[in-house]
Amino acid sequence: MDGKALHFRLFGINNQNFIMRDEETGSWWQQVTGEAIHGPLKGRRPAGVDHDEVSFGIGRAERPMGRVLQPGPRFAGEYEDWNWEKRMKSVPTVHPRGRDDPLEPRAVVVGVTVAGRARSYPFPLLRQQSPLTPARGRRPARPPRG
Repeated sequence: MDGKALHFRLFGINNQNFIMRDEETGSWWQQVTGEAIHGPLKGRRPAGVDHDEVSFGIGRAERPMGRVLQPGPRFAGEYEDWNWEKRMKSVPTVHPRGRDDPLEPRAVVVGVTVAGRARSYPFPLLRQQSPLTPARGRRPARPPRG
């Protein structure tokens, strides 16, 4: 931020989203938006970093000299167990599911913002209709209802 590195640590969870705290300013950052929600940097958002999340095999084939993140031995005791996501599925969500809600709690969606308008697409839809075909006006196609 402003040419200075920030170092983040998990600070808490709000509505199933990580809240991170940077060690340099003490600002709190919301995972879902990347925005500082408390502290001296409130309202700020760092520049995005393009990245791909792929298997090691695909990554190595595409970029043989690419860098890989791996757990640091110094912090081994701070990492969650391998089955963390499975355990989290049994934890109640903050908001109960409504009768008309087509998504399961904790459904994985992909968020897209085009021309200042945000939409979300359920991940299973992306598997069926990949890539999404833009409609007129270069907006993403609407997913089918139901």
